[in-house]
Amino acid sequence: MILYETANQPAIFLWCLGLGFFCGLLFDFFNIFCFLCKNNKIVRFFCDFLAIFCCFLLNFLICKNLNFGEFRLYIIVTFFIALFAERLSLGKIVAKSNLWCYNIFCKLTDKFKRKPNGTKEKEK
Repeated sequence: MILYETANQPAIFLWCLGLGFFCGLLFDFFNIFCFLCKNNKIVRFFCDFLAIFCCFLLNFLICKNLNFGEFRLYIIVTFFIALFAERLSLGKIVAKSNLWCYNIFCKLTDKFKRKPNGTKEKEK
């Protein structure tokens, strides 16, 4: 029985790396949603709660199905290393591109809000 459990550990390690990276993308998705809601505190709270709950649930299911329900330190460390690596690398690129697109969108809407003489229309 011990040999069977240790033979499965490289697969568990790779699944945890992939899962951590996916959960980082999940946090990016929820951050985009919060950004579109103008960083409302209530929306931010629920988005963070849902993202953390989904990450915990996915990590729990992977551990339950692949490692027979045993939580080991390397599983949690691998998951968090992959999550933070995604947030530091791809997460920053996604955030900068979202901000860039938002700024371009605001500039375009400002151009359409201006009157022909160059003044802005009053918003009702």
